[in-house]
Amino acid sequence: MKRLFDFESPLMIFLFQVFDLICLSLLWAVFSIPIITIGASSTALYAAVYRCIHKGESHIWSTFWTAVLENWRRSTLVWLVALAVLALLVLDALVFRSMIARGEMIGNLYWVILVLICVVVTWVAYLSAYCARCNGGVKETLRISLLLMLFHPIWSSAL
Repeated sequence: MKRLFDFESPLMIFLFQVFDLICLSLLWAVFSIPIITIGASSTALYAAVYRCIHKGESHIWSTFWTAVLENWRRSTLVWLVALAVLALLVLDALVFRSMIARGEMIGNLYWVILVLICVVVTWVAYLSAYCARCNGGVKETLRISLLLMLFHPIWSSAL
């Protein structure tokens, strides 16, 4: 029983990782409060989880902050493009929903718009991961993350 609570025991390593994930989630939430910074904070969250949990680095704050600074410009621009696409789709969904309420047949496109919103949300997850792991320009990031999502439909539907 004494070895169960050693710092090197599998249980304690697991609990430390859970605590790290909770701290990283709180950092992500704080940095995402202004909606413009969600892209940078999501990219930093992905990078910090990868470095802290998978590679075993122990400095959560410095890893997260370094990832924010490294990816600030590109991930913010990418996020703003994705946010614009999402905003357009949400507005379309509202318009088509009102058409359904009036009994117009074209209002059934509402369901297609909802599927497209789900696709864009999945694409945003790929955007954050690609920004965290790869270097490149904004256009390249948008294009390659979209291709990754389309070429891996099973993984994409799991997100």
